[in-house]
Amino acid sequence: MKIDLRNILFLVLIFLLGLNQVALAQESQENELITCKGNFHDENISMPTDENDKLRPQAATSDFIVTYIDFPEEAKAPFEAAIKKWESLMVSKQPIRVKASWASLSNTSLASSGSARVYKNFKNAKYTEVWYPGPIAESISNSDLNNGDYDIIVNLNKNISWSYLTSGVAVTKKFDLMTIVLHEIAHGLGFTTTFGVSEDQTMGKYGQSGLPYIYDLYVQNSSGSKLLDINKFLNPSVELKSQITSGSLFFKPTSTSYIKDLIKLYTPKTFTVGGSVSHFDEDYYPPGNINSLMSPTVATAEVNHLVSNMMLSVLNDMGWSVTFNSTEKASVAVAPLILSNQIEFETDVKIFPNPSADFVSVYFPVDLTNQEAKIQLFNQNGVLLEESEITISEFPFSFDLKNRIPGVYFIKAIQNNKTSTHRILHH
Repeated sequence: MKIDLRNILFLVLIFLLGLNQVALAQESQENELITCKGNFHDENISMPTDENDKLRPQAATSDFIVTYIDFPEEAKAPFEAAIKKWESLMVSKQPIRVKASWASLSNTSLASSGSARVYKNFKNAKYTEVWYPGPIAESISNSDLNNGDYDIIVNLNKNISWSYLTSGVAVTKKFDLMTIVLHEIAHGLGFTTTFGVSEDQTMGKYGQSGLPYIYDLYVQNSSGSKLLDINKFLNPSVELKSQITSGSLFFKPTSTSYIKDLIKLYTPKTFTVGGSVSHFDEDYYPPGNINSLMSPTVATAEVNHLVSNMMLSVLNDMGWSVTFNSTEKASVAVAPLILSNQIEFETDVKIFPNPSADFVSVYFPVDLTNQEAKIQLFNQNGVLLEESEITISEFPFSFDLKNRIPGVYFIKAIQNNKTSTHRILHH
């Protein structure tokens, strides 16, 4: 009987990769809430709905369960109206539990919100060692990861003059509560970043316990360079601060609708905690623009009940199944060309084991056998440590890490001008 060695190696690789996934245990941490400010100036804008909104199915495709803490009765109607809209836009088999509190916040703060926890290495996660907001993680894994606890936290400032209307009528000197709730729920669903600045304000940085949020993977500059590319931006670094205060950062979605006109993010010259990067640019999408719901501030007498396809595209890319309007049918996210929490990849290269105590092997697809390739090993600061030019064979190429300091390393495989960069842990 003839034995096909390539098939045997493929099966062994699949088995070993399965073991690797087991090694990366699921973890969770508390998430830091985002605080959103108000603009105490009447805009006199009313955007209750538009033609795209009318085209969407109105039936619920998800279930949000709200628990109200010290809420006045009149405030519940606009909150429920916002929840109903989100229920028809998100597609999930897992209930999304929301804790809504009527609380005292600072004078200019309208609300604070976000997912209660973030998770990594859960079942079906597209990327390992990347934090996902709890609601996304539960939807992707189709499991209750927090034993029925709250998934989203929304705190509304009880000292604000609110309009409780749901009709879309703008009321002078009052903030539209339904508009604010639509915005805050979006933060809980995934509009949140780890980008920030150092305590002395000199350097930019990212990461919670050293790892990014899923949102961070899509942030790039006007030249197309992703901010998580350690070959271009060290973490932390002065260069990173320059990027996140440049006024020229973008979220690059996989949807073809926004390839030519990337989604511009809010990155003012002075970094704003809770505002910068995690919102759409306010000048580019001003009040009255269809995409302005995710701008960093909302004004009095500004009504915006439009969850645009652009917002849904961002959520879709992070892992949500969403209901677009009839021109963009309900969709499940298609992963971008980015590997783990770092750099673009264009070839299907596998790394095993990861984490590793001694050797780590690089597996190329069998259809590349006998072709030329270059393999590089970098430390976490982007310094090239080893480089080999090889002819791809049926057997993997290996790096010996036994004599290297434990920590984070990166392996880059280059083949036919295509690259695949993987983050590895050496212990």
